[in-house]
Amino acid sequence: MHMHDDAYVMGHMFITFLAMLIRFNILKMLDEVDLLSTYSPEDALDIYASMKKIIADADIRQIILKDVRDLDAKLKLFIYSTQEDLDRPLRVKKRGRSQNLPTIHELIPKFTELEYKIYH
Repeated sequence: MHMHDDAYVMGHMFITFLAMLIRFNILKMLDEVDLLSTYSPEDALDIYASMKKIIADADIRQIILKDVRDLDAKLKLFIYSTQEDLDRPLRVKKRGRSQNLPTIHELIPKFTELEYKIYH
């Protein structure tokens, strides 16, 4: 990069210094909540950068993705999440009639019986 004079060099150094401060503050926040093994500062910035705004007929809506809400709650920033998001345990949603589905052990005899009828 070609620097024209001292002002350009000082400006470049100042911006680099600000970027370093931001990166180390993100590192510190991730370390405080033991997320450094999962997220890098770049990962955290990428997740927050995935925020979307939908503009349609003067109506602005912001879509908050689950990744953003989860990371926001884990970091306890609560910009896009609430305390309830942090307190909510991970749960798997049951859809349809999943409680009435047979287990694999119940299905195996039926499949072998069906297979026998097909091939014999």
